[in-house]
Amino acid sequence: MKCNHAFNYNFGKFMYFQITSLMRANAELKEMLEQKDAMLDEKDRKIGSLQEQVNKRKKPTLNKVCSKEIRHATKKLKKDHVEIFDFSVSASHANNAQMMERIVDGAMRSVHATKYSREDAEIAAKKYFTTLKGENTRQMNGTKGKHLRQMCRTSRMDNKLKMRLSGLRSKHCKLSPSQKQNAKDILHMAYTSSDEDEVEKTDDGTEYRNVRILPWESNEARNLKASLLNTHIEHVLGERDRKRMQKLRRDENCAFSERKCPDNVPVWACNP
Repeated sequence: MKCNHAFNYNFGKFMYFQITSLMRANAELKEMLEQKDAMLDEKDRKIGSLQEQVNKRKKPTLNKVCSKEIRHATKKLKKDHVEIFDFSVSASHANNAQMMERIVDGAMRSVHATKYSREDAEIAAKKYFTTLKGENTRQMNGTKGKHLRQMCRTSRMDNKLKMRLSGLRSKHCKLSPSQKQNAKDILHMAYTSSDEDEVEKTDDGTEYRNVRILPWESNEARNLKASLLNTHIEHVLGERDRKRMQKLRRDENCAFSERKCPDNVPVWACNP
C-alpha cells in the first residue's frame, strides 16, 4: 500500500508539472499569436494608408479626344472676346470655376462627346488651366522662349530614343542577344544626347545639327546607339522620311553636355 501511495503521489506530481508546462507553453503561444496578429493588423493599416496616399497622388488619365475638344471650346470663347481665366487666383476661384464650367459644357456639346464623360472633360479643363497658367507666367517673366527651346530639345531627344527602340525591335537588327540586352539597359532619356536648336544647311540640302554629347559615355555605348538608329533609318522609315534623315548630319565635335553620369550606369557604358 505504501508503495502504491508513493507511486501515485509521484505520478500525480509528474502529471501536474506536465500539465502546468503545457498550459504555460499554450499561454505563451497564444500571446505570440496575438502579437503577430497585432503586427499584421498594423502592417495592413500602413499598407492601406500608403495605398490611399498613392491613389491621391496618382494623376488622372487624360482622354486625348476630350483634351482636344476642351482646347477647341476654350479657343471658341476667346474668339467671342470672352475673358477666359484670371491667373492671379486659383482654378477653384469662383470666376475661373464658372469659366471652366462653360468650357466643359462646350466640350460636351461636341459631336465627339460620346467618346468621353463629363468627368473626363472636367479633368481635362483643369489640366488645360494649369497649362495656360504656366504659359502666362513664362510670358510675364520673359522665359517663354527658353521654355519653348527646352520643350523642342526634349521632343527631339524623345524622338531619337523612339527611333533607337524601333531599331532594336526591328527584324533587321543584327545585334547579338547580349548586345540587345546591353542596349535595353541604356535606351533611356538619361543616356540620350540632346540636339541643339541651331541648324546649318548646305547647298545640297544637307542639314548639320550640333549635338551635346555625353562626356562620360563610352564609345561602345555610343556606337551601339548609332547602330540602332541606322537600322531604324534604313529598314523602318519610308523612302521620303529616310531621304530626309539621311540629309541630317549630327556634328558631335561642338560641345559636351553638362548632365552628370547616372548613378546606375552600366560599367561598360561609362568611360573609366
